[in-house]
Amino acid sequence: RGYVHIDADAAGWTWLVDMCRAKTQFGPLFLLAFVGHDGRDVGVAMYYPNRGSLGQVVLMLALDGHHGAVLDALCREAAREGTAALCGQADPRFMLALGERASVYVQRNEFVTVHSQDGALGSRLGWRVVDPDAG
Repeated sequence: RGYVHIDADAAGWTWLVDMCRAKTQFGPLFLLAFVGHDGRDVGVAMYYPNRGSLGQVVLMLALDGHHGAVLDALCREAAREGTAALCGQADPRFMLALGERASVYVQRNEFVTVHSQDGALGSRLGWRVVDPDAG
């Protein structure tokens, strides 16, 4: 059990980070790695702090059992940067941690992230399945 799988190789990840850094209207992009007391990586986040205003979370992931700690650490880091509040993207497994804290969750778009052990779920929901390796 671990991170959500991100379909990106090193070049794709570099492209994503570079594209986010180019969006200067949000300010500087911060890349954070959260390391547990045992030295093990437990989470990552990519966000724009936006001092004095609403910070934008681009990506937030955590190992199972560490969602609350990663959320708390991101909020502390954002507060140190002067961020008033955070909004943006997160793995749905953060919803319990969000609900346990004084926070508000608002769905501002029509996109949904689905996590399932059932590989056939997408086709049952009517998604077109595409093989990314097919030529």
